[in-house]
Amino acid sequence: MNGSKIILVTRFLRSGSAIRQWADQNQYQLIEKPFIKTVAVTGLIIPPTDWIFFSSPQGVQLYLDNYPVKAKKIAALSEGTALELETAGLKPQFTGNGSMNTREIGQQFFKICGRNESVLFPLSDISRKNVSAQKQTQQVTELVTYQTVLNSEKLNVVPAAILFSSPSNVDGFLKSNQVEASTRIIAIGETTAARLNECGFGKIFVSESTAEEHLVKTLSGSLNS
Repeated sequence: MNGSKIILVTRFLRSGSAIRQWADQNQYQLIEKPFIKTVAVTGLIIPPTDWIFFSSPQGVQLYLDNYPVKAKKIAALSEGTALELETAGLKPQFTGNGSMNTREIGQQFFKICGRNESVLFPLSDISRKNVSAQKQTQQVTELVTYQTVLNSEKLNVVPAAILFSSPSNVDGFLKSNQVEASTRIIAIGETTAARLNECGFGKIFVSESTAEEHLVKTLSGSLNS
């Protein structure tokens, strides 16, 4: 199969995605394929807190399938996470700015928290804890509520570009695949870019934020470079 008009995205895109719209307009075939899978950790005791901070749409799904929200207020790392919460009937009081990296979002979040407010972070077992590490004097509880497992599968095409959404998706992809010299490599965020650098990739296009309009800009720019 000719990969010159194929783009691999290592996550599922939401309905109405700007990436999908751009791909349709420019006659690219999208392959939406995560190279990780997540499994809920059950049987945990959830403490009541002032805030609960969700870091991903999948984290929201797995938490709500197994646990109650005991927090007074809800925070979301990104617009995608906020949308998942709203779909479940929960409105976040804080949503991270898509133009910021995760550390900056953490700093932004803790600025609006009262110094004595408590925060629960449902996390993956491989979370880098970039947001919770920005705490000041707040009481923070970190609970591993889901595990991330590499889900490697051989891809039988050579994409024009690969949009890597996380360091773990980089690792999952590389277990059974290699990146051809002709393929453009795009990283969502500096953490994913750092993992790609660790794996020996030099020329990487890094999106300035997680916002889809920025991802489209980076994707388009990489293919036209």
